[in-house]
Amino acid sequence: MKDKYTKDGFVVLEQDKNWQALKNEICYQFTRIFTNSAANKIPAALCWNIGEPNKIQKIDTVHMLSHSVYRLIFSPSLIQYIINLTGAHKIQLNSSHLFFKPAHSGNSGNVGWHTDYKNSRCNKLNIIVACIPLNPISKHSGNMKFVKGSHLWSGNTEHDFNDGAPCDLELQTQKLVDITPKNAGYQEVYAYSNNDEFSIHNGNTWHCSGPNSSDVFRLSLSISLHIQTDAFGYCLPDNIRNPIIYNKSYL
Repeated sequence: MKDKYTKDGFVVLEQDKNWQALKNEICYQFTRIFTNSAANKIPAALCWNIGEPNKIQKIDTVHMLSHSVYRLIFSPSLIQYIINLTGAHKIQLNSSHLFFKPAHSGNSGNVGWHTDYKNSRCNKLNIIVACIPLNPISKHSGNMKFVKGSHLWSGNTEHDFNDGAPCDLELQTQKLVDITPKNAGYQEVYAYSNNDEFSIHNGNTWHCSGPNSSDVFRLSLSISLHIQTDAFGYCLPDNIRNPIIYNKSYL
């Protein structure tokens, strides 16, 4: 699996069944906010389109708002997945996000092509991202897809359309094809089609997710992690917002 991740820039894995109770708690807590059935007391700076029925909605830094999210991020099985793929010496949380796609949301409900390095706060980070679907989904739910091997391309962060904003994905895909290195080849791969799986991808891998055309909302958790492969690498300075979730030196 590590070889596949290194070559493709992403992997799709089976979720730990012990996550289910935490996933249910997160869904209950936040779906009520996204659908306006509960008051939203989250700071506006952390929110994006909350309560908009036809737009993708997002809450940032969600691990500081939910004990269930925090526990899922610190779950031993997730940490072990990351260690197996990267050989991490230390793992630090960079950011966490909840994405809510209402049913039958059009282009305003998608996430455009982007790489996670483009929006990182520091160029010293070595980013890996876990994306976990939290509720039952289908192939029509607007699931993630990746461009295979694109983490090996140079200059990904230089392109102005690399922002992840809702857009005309067909038009943006053509732009991505146009910048594909001649010796690389362009191949899109869907991440998963059910909520028993989740994906982990490199921060430089191009990815997007389409509109949710199903009859059910889609809720997913994105966990961005900073990986150190030795004991002396760069650490984010805010240990409250960016806690260390694994340190081999302490074992």
